Amino acid sequence: MKKETKWAIIGLGFISQRHIDAIKDIGGKIIAGCDIDVEKHQKLPKGTAFFDHFKDLIESEEFKEVEWVSVCTPNHLHYVHVMVCIEKGKKVICEKPLVTSVEHFNKLEDVANGNLFPVLQLRHNPELQEIKEWIDKERPVLDGELTLKMHRGAFYWKGWKGDDKKSGGILFNIGVHYFDLLFWFFGQPVEWKIETLETDYAKGKIWFPNANIKWELSLKAPMDNQFRKFVIGEREIDLTRHFENLHTKVYQDALEGKKVPLSEIGRTIKQLIQMN
Repeated sequence: MKKETKWAIIGLGFISQRHIDAIKDIGGKIIAGCDIDVEKHQKLPKGTAFFDHFKDLIESEEFKEVEWVSVCTPNHLHYVHVMVCIEKGKKVICEKPLVTSVEHFNKLEDVANGNLFPVLQLRHNPELQEIKEWIDKERPVLDGELTLKMHRGAFYWKGWKGDDKKSGGILFNIGVHYFDLLFWFFGQPVEWKIETLETDYAKGKIWFPNANIKWELSLKAPMDNQFRKFVIGEREIDLTRHFENLHTKVYQDALEGKKVPLSEIGRTIKQLIQMN
């Protein structure tokens, strides 16, 4: 029987529920949680210690027992929360994007020592894994299009996600998973071009050694006409499919010591900063 792992979770916003469910799925136990909104303690399992200040959490008796920490806070807070937890000897799973600064990435890379597991759950999508295997085997020369058209209402724009300085902007907050996929599939870009870059819309082109990709990210779509698709060669992939339990797979890999190499995380961060 596997030993029960003990967890803390920092940040109890929308994405945290996927982490709470994943921890349950792998047989872990959340013993401490933290959010500045006291009402959000209701999301945690009954009996979980709750703190409304990060400092109180990391100084608590419960935190001493924790082996793993899930960081689900706003993007601009990831660096501090991840760094402190690693320095205190914890293993950390962090939501995307890991950071939005090369300086912060380099500092985390220096201290990570195998204890940092960024979340890039699309790499666990079986249809996308199949495409990756095909590209690696056949080495085709391809043209493709990545198109994300989403709706974001007033609540989104009033919060931290609507603040480019906190979120990193549309390329980081929305695009990071999808650009990671392109770099995972095709490697280092040869050239890229930004045609439009606004808070709620961006488009451009990326040229790889074996692929030319047009991409478009929009947060202006009507509520009833949203889609995320990737066309590669003659194949069209609906990027809203096969999303079930992807975070659970990330957590299962983390427990087994598997993770996306930090060098690949750094490549994506550096590319997006240059494109921003």
